[in-house]
Amino acid sequence: MTKLFDRIFCFLSRHKLLALLAVAAFIAVGIGVALNMEYEEDISKFLPENEEQKKYKTVYESVSDQQKVAVIFTSADTARVMAADTLTEAMETFAAAFEAIDTAGIVENMTVAVDDASAFEMVEFVYANIPYFLQDADYRRIDSLLAQKNTPQNSSGATKSSCRCQPHH
Repeated sequence: MTKLFDRIFCFLSRHKLLALLAVAAFIAVGIGVALNMEYEEDISKFLPENEEQKKYKTVYESVSDQQKVAVIFTSADTARVMAADTLTEAMETFAAAFEAIDTAGIVENMTVAVDDASAFEMVEFVYANIPYFLQDADYRRIDSLLAQKNTPQNSSGATKSSCRCQPHH
């Protein structure tokens, strides 16, 4: 094996132009292969096809097709009720500041006004599909919060069967 590499080295040492052309051809082929590579962005196509995975795929496709980001404005003090005008003003201030920063025009169409029907539709979608978005750590955290003595569930005597959304894990 060593003799083979020695012969190749000696041959390329004597024929430097041929060695240079071989390296250039190798690089050109590598660049050509790299430029012609195609990849699939839809990771759901890699998942096995069963009934549960079809549900995940449906949720993933409906979320990814929208290509939207929702920014939710709430009060830092959740016990205090905010006036709608205050939240609207905060949204408009955010939009103006963001548009000033977004000089590259990454965000093409920013909706600032609250469309109650669209917001309700988004909340309903998330609520209907919440088990697909939660991880095992989320369920453990929810269980630990529900196990505390001062939670509304424990003080009212409600049971897990009264919850509208049961985990599917």
